[in-house]
Amino acid sequence: METLVFLFSFSALGVLYAMNTTPEFQEPYVILETGVAVLVIVFLFYYLITRGNPPKDFLFFVFAEFCFTCVIDLTSALEYDGIISGFMDFYQKTGEPYLGTSYAIMMCYWDGIAHFILYLMMISRITDRRAYRTLGLFWAGSLCANMSVFITGIVAGKYGSEVRPAFWLNFLFLLMPVLGAVTLFTRPKDRPLIGGYNAQHVQTMKLIWRPLDLILVVLLLAAMAFTVLRGLVALDSPLEACSVYLSQYEPYLKDPVGYPKVMVGIFLSASPCCCCNYTLTGSWSPFGLAFLPLTPRSFGFCLFCLVSAVLSIGYPKTLLQLQFGHNCNH
Repeated sequence: METLVFLFSFSALGVLYAMNTTPEFQEPYVILETGVAVLVIVFLFYYLITRGNPPKDFLFFVFAEFCFTCVIDLTSALEYDGIISGFMDFYQKTGEPYLGTSYAIMMCYWDGIAHFILYLMMISRITDRRAYRTLGLFWAGSLCANMSVFITGIVAGKYGSEVRPAFWLNFLFLLMPVLGAVTLFTRPKDRPLIGGYNAQHVQTMKLIWRPLDLILVVLLLAAMAFTVLRGLVALDSPLEACSVYLSQYEPYLKDPVGYPKVMVGIFLSASPCCCCNYTLTGSWSPFGLAFLPLTPRSFGFCLFCLVSAVLSIGYPKTLLQLQFGHNCNH
């Protein structure tokens, strides 16, 4: 089944080409209506071909549908980088113009490659009646981070006044990973918990007698202090330390697009570190233990997109402009 999904997903190229060459499909509201219609048609296609042997997991249809959109995201990134052309010109102008920012391009690469592979792997496991909870949580954390930063960055950044109807399709991609994470958390783990009793016994000891945990707590506290500093920088704090950090280390935090600021404010904040510290100190909070599986997935996505965007072709000029402007002000 994963082979069929893989091949059918590339039919998205035909849809994009047809819309790019037909002016009637390039109006903002028509793009939204066409997008909804295509998603419905893709769902009906998979529903009909699986009627004889329906999948036991409703997330199969989510993953199959999102494989189709992964090809669209990958096409968008490749076209913005000038590798291909003739598919997304109309969407860049009247659909979602903010997809041309460095962060959004890297986000599309992540979705079009990493998420695409994840979807195919999870579809294969669903077809073979095998567990995929770990892969599913990786996907849920990554896509939640993806869409949370993307949507908030659009509204909070300079593109907030250029929101087009197609923007509202993004909320579907924010809702589904949340629903998927809730569903996956209720399922048993893929592997039995090895050494769980011993770990819980050790956790009852005072922190001073657990040197490795103590070192980790100290490092997490340092990380919390650093992320608080970055948060203050993103919030335009007048402190001298924030000004020095902004001018010398991360001037792109002032990028008017808004994505770096949103990422620092939401996903690279101190709250995950607080959760980890709370659990390490012996509390074994159910909330903390539930939160931990999603944390590395979200951080992995955020760090990939942030670092890649900064190092991409679009950002060096931005860095120089921000640095030059800051120096002129002084």
